[in-house]
Amino acid sequence: MSSFSSLLKTSPFLSFTLTLYFLAAASSFLRLAGSLSFSEDPSASRRMERSGQSVLESKGGKEGGAKGSGIASLWPENKLKSGKENRWKDHNAKALHDLFNCLALETCGKRQSQVVILEAREFRMALTGWTSGEGIWARSITEVLESLGYTYIYARDMDHVGTFHLMLPDLIHAVVCSDHAIIPCSQNKDCIRSEENPMGVRMQNLFGLTFWGDVVNPLGPAWSLVPEGRETDRTYLGYTIEHQCMAMEVPKYEDKRRQVWILGKHHSYFTSEHFPYSRDIFAKASKALDVEFVGAWNDVADDDNLPVLGVTRLGGNHQLNETEFDKQLMGSLATVGLRDPWISPTPYYSVCYGVPFLNPTNDDGQSQHPFAAEMGEEHGIVTVMEYDDEAFISQLRKAITPHERYIPPWMTHTAMELRVDAWLQTNWTRKAEEAIEKEPERWVGFDHVVFN
Repeated sequence: MSSFSSLLKTSPFLSFTLTLYFLAAASSFLRLAGSLSFSEDPSASRRMERSGQSVLESKGGKEGGAKGSGIASLWPENKLKSGKENRWKDHNAKALHDLFNCLALETCGKRQSQVVILEAREFRMALTGWTSGEGIWARSITEVLESLGYTYIYARDMDHVGTFHLMLPDLIHAVVCSDHAIIPCSQNKDCIRSEENPMGVRMQNLFGLTFWGDVVNPLGPAWSLVPEGRETDRTYLGYTIEHQCMAMEVPKYEDKRRQVWILGKHHSYFTSEHFPYSRDIFAKASKALDVEFVGAWNDVADDDNLPVLGVTRLGGNHQLNETEFDKQLMGSLATVGLRDPWISPTPYYSVCYGVPFLNPTNDDGQSQHPFAAEMGEEHGIVTVMEYDDEAFISQLRKAITPHERYIPPWMTHTAMELRVDAWLQTNWTRKAEEAIEKEPERWVGFDHVVFN
């Protein structure tokens, strides 16, 4: 209770809000007092919490419970259903409703009162079905935050983040920002926490969602979250496709068409000077192996002038939607990389569906997906040397045989839960102080920032 009391002292807004809530809740309890019969089972409230039901709702129903208590009028649930653009707002309303409800009743789950603010636009775009690598990674992070029980809230920009900091200053454990948002905030006296702005955003809680690993916080690389690179000085969260992938029923090998999927969402991948094969390789391989090469790309271009022979385009002049893409991928015998896009998540989905991936690699050992290559050929990542037609056909011949589905151990849901929880339970204030002591030159120009 002492920590809860200190929270109220540091957040006048939260104190005022909960005071209103307690007054309204007390009124509800008085009205219901004659009909309440509380369970003697001490775990009852926990069971209700896990099922999404508040204690107040369980005693008086939706009309006499939390809804009648007044908390619903502060953050009404399920009111914003007009379209994709409102999904993040609807999530926020429910998350804040549940958070204030459990704080008031002291029924919060283990991690529920620990808040993560998601400012990076990738998170909001993922809610609308965006399926780029960045979108899949963002969706994976929110999936794990959900399963761990953290409260996560979307913010449209850093001003919005600042509003949440005024409301919940000591509950926020991390703010995950667009990679370009942290430096401007740290230089803005109205954004960052300082002696002049004691309710500002804490610098040590600002993490960049950096798909490519850029260093975006003056405190150092550890404040850059990355999807790949288990051996790195960044904070490796990785991602998981386990639940989504394993929920899909893949066709039997003998029921598949003799189809090979080309991983290339842009027409420019075929016209690039970095195209890793001869221009007629797919026509040659199609004839040698009795397979058809298919793909889908979203550029409006004249396919009659495609400088690569032997590829059938699906989906017109646009990419396939996620459902159709998965259908084509899992129905293929193999997937072929074109050198771009680099570190796409598609090879992981491919081998999870039991479809090997041909990973183009140059003479220096640089490949399209060096991280997936760690799985090895035994798990479906097949190395194929660039500009060697004979080797391509030979490797593809091996790849189009039956393969078991596979998820690498570092990409299971449990493995990612462990990494995300370790990140959020780290003492980042202490790490920030250590970083400045170790490399004081990084902190030049930021001495106005305070860590309390």
